[in-house]
Amino acid sequence: MPKYYPPGVTCWRRIKEYDELGVWDDIIRDLQHKVLDLGKLNLVNGYIDGSLAESKKGAKGSKLFGEV
Repeated sequence: MPKYYPPGVTCWRRIKEYDELGVWDDIIRDLQHKVLDLGKLNLVNGYIDGSLAESKKGAKGSKLFGEV
C-alpha cells in the first residue's frame, strides 16, 4: 500500500467496521439507484459468476463443499 495510507491492520479494521455498520450495503444500494435512475440498469437479464478457483500451495479444500 502507498505510504500515505495507514497500516494494513488499521485499514482492515475500518473495512470490517464499515461492513458491520452496513456502510457497504448503503453504497451499493445508492449506486444501484443512481444507475437505475439513469436508465443504465437492465433488470430483465441477470448473470452470476459461479466459477471457482483452486487454492494455491497445497491448501486443503473448503468445508463448504465437503472437502477437508
